[in-house]
Amino acid sequence: MKLQGYTNASATVTVYKAGTGTSATLFSTDTGTSKSNPFTAAADGFFSFYVDNGSYDIQFSGSFTTYSWTDIRVAEAGVTSNILTFGAKCDGSTDDTTAIQAAIDIATPNKVQLPTGTCKTTNELLIDDHRITIEGNGPDASYILFAPAASPKAAIRVDLASATVISLTRLKGFSIHTQDTTRLKIGIDIVDGSETIVEDVAIGTQDAWYGGTSVSPFTGTGSIGIRIAGREFGTFRNVRSCGAIPIYIANNPNFASIDLDHHNFDGFYLEPHGDNPSVYVEDGANLTNVVFQNGGWVLGGAGFYWPDTTSVGNSYDLIFRNIRAEQFTSPGYVFYITKSSPLRGLRIQDVLTGSGTNNKGVYLRGADQVVFDVFNYFGTLECLNTDSSFEWRNSVCQSTSTVNLGSLVEVWSEGHADSLAPIPMFGRWETAGAFTNFDAGLVRRYMGVYQLAKTGTLASSATQQIPSRFGSIVLGRISIAFKGATKNGSFTVAVTSAGAYLESTTDASITGVGNVA
Repeated sequence: MKLQGYTNASATVTVYKAGTGTSATLFSTDTGTSKSNPFTAAADGFFSFYVDNGSYDIQFSGSFTTYSWTDIRVAEAGVTSNILTFGAKCDGSTDDTTAIQAAIDIATPNKVQLPTGTCKTTNELLIDDHRITIEGNGPDASYILFAPAASPKAAIRVDLASATVISLTRLKGFSIHTQDTTRLKIGIDIVDGSETIVEDVAIGTQDAWYGGTSVSPFTGTGSIGIRIAGREFGTFRNVRSCGAIPIYIANNPNFASIDLDHHNFDGFYLEPHGDNPSVYVEDGANLTNVVFQNGGWVLGGAGFYWPDTTSVGNSYDLIFRNIRAEQFTSPGYVFYITKSSPLRGLRIQDVLTGSGTNNKGVYLRGADQVVFDVFNYFGTLECLNTDSSFEWRNSVCQSTSTVNLGSLVEVWSEGHADSLAPIPMFGRWETAGAFTNFDAGLVRRYMGVYQLAKTGTLASSATQQIPSRFGSIVLGRISIAFKGATKNGSFTVAVTSAGAYLESTTDASITGVGNVA
């Protein structure tokens, strides 16, 4: 196993078997070429050597105070390094940045162990090699207290120096906190990561991870909990993030066509600061096979916010399941998605929202193959604002506000209508332009959206009953469209209940509209 790192320039490096004064056998290659012990580090302080499995102490001496790294454990699976053996104190006041970085850099694969306690850092901890793990004793036991001396900085940055994909990073069982409220910070910054796992990690506390300039179009501070800039096979499990923007999904700087692919966010509590969203997706990014499930979006000004105007490739299969969004501090949508290139396959399932006074429902543009399944909005603001086709299953919009649905045609419905909902609990809506086989005299009922009700010829002065289809008609309107017919004289639609009527005298388009009580 290769061990490496940095020490003082041209220092003398002596390697012992752990806990003894016995010199260890060293090698300069993995094929068994011997290496002297002790040996001299390079002019920039870099050193490296190979050793067999076991535990080792490394002593550094020269024109400086002698110090040691102790009990570095080498096994077939890699190296396990406790940061305390590299000189970290984790007393909440000593700057442990150098010691923790040395523990990270000693080998790959490498499991860096954080002890119980508070380890203060003042600069980024950089993971720039594959198969590195940082693991603590739990988010309520192992703490990183980040006190950046400059901004923007990340507490932990995962980024391969060769500007390509970095694989098999594991971050588990610790918290990242700060007392700084002025500098722009990122808790965990992942650049082009593959098979990344972040598990049992907490970033910030309520209203305690913010600072720096805002992210447009939001106001307030701009610090980020977790930023992910690519690539695939990521798992984020049991994560709590209270950053100004808890999760920020950015464009992959190394590979434009894969920004976020096959990522699973399972078990999360996100609490943004100010009017920021819980999850922000950068303009131009593409998402494929991404799941958010079993979590909560609390406070802030939005839930999932994706204002895309420049993306080129399509995005596919975005799923939200078992999520509760509540207590927004400023009016915003739980789901806000506008796509320049299509999003094909969006499922919003088992979602509860609308409590409080600021929660809006869903805003969609540029999405298709959309399914709402047990989506329950119990609020007073806008429930649904979409020009996208969708299926509506066992779902309720209690609000009387559904917007921009007049261009959608309901092609089937079943079940019953909720007395508080402006649309039935079941239905399938498609864009009106997709239906070109309307017969002359098509009659449609709609309540914010069209519902297919009756076709056939309408005789002069005839009365036509419009069926309610398993539910009652609530406040809405009727539209009668003639196709392939010739109009002679004026045309009137009258509603025989307590409604009004509108008379049309235009030959080009004959449409009568009346309110339904």
